[in-house]
Amino acid sequence: MAGKHPLSSRRLSVAALLCGLALAPLAAAEPLRFALLAKRVDNPFFRLVGAGCAEAAEARGDTCLLLGPSGPAHFRRQSEALEQALDRNLNGIGLAVIHSKWLAEHALKRLGQTPLITFDSDLEPAERHLRRGYVGIDDLAFGRQPGLLAQRFRPQGGTLCILNSSAQESNLRERLQGLRQQLRGVGAPKEQAERLNGENGWQMMKRLAQGLDVPERVLVKTHVHLPEAPPHSAAPL
Repeated sequence: MAGKHPLSSRRLSVAALLCGLALAPLAAAEPLRFALLAKRVDNPFFRLVGAGCAEAAEARGDTCLLLGPSGPAHFRRQSEALEQALDRNLNGIGLAVIHSKWLAEHALKRLGQTPLITFDSDLEPAERHLRRGYVGIDDLAFGRQPGLLAQRFRPQGGTLCILNSSAQESNLRERLQGLRQQLRGVGAPKEQAERLNGENGWQMMKRLAQGLDVPERVLVKTHVHLPEAPPHSAAPL
């Protein structure tokens, strides 16, 4: 089945996006126009999501555009791209959030009646009234998984070097929070200080490597922070 229908999983993923976007009363006789607002359109993940959305929309006689800035993800550039998308009078927008508060105070002030859902990374709780729903994983649970692996392979604890793409994106912050909660142990307060400092034998390096939204940067940062680590041992959280 996988070889015969290579886009099946992609169809399933974007079906939820399209269902979430088509929430306003719309004229069924006219094709609908949706857009996905990516963190960066040249990222392979967002290209794949955009292609899947376009395919699923076409099957319904609609269109789905992939919009957003190119190059390193930045919340100001995403806000500008979102403002341009809102000028298109779309029937719905799916947004992968970079900086929740900034978007709420700028581009999303012009949202009006345009249905909005988030995917990949959500708005912060204080801004979630602006969107109709969220399509994505439980990032806290996701973050606990590398914590479980670390505990399995180093039950005595150790020192962690966290490689991350951005401190602004809510999904990545929640994954780091899940990792820290797992390593701190049962009963650790969710709001406890971010850095691990000896709890259950675990330490975190003082510098958090960020800006790792492309594999090449991951390798460079790995050699800087862990000069003796083999290149294949690094992977962004």
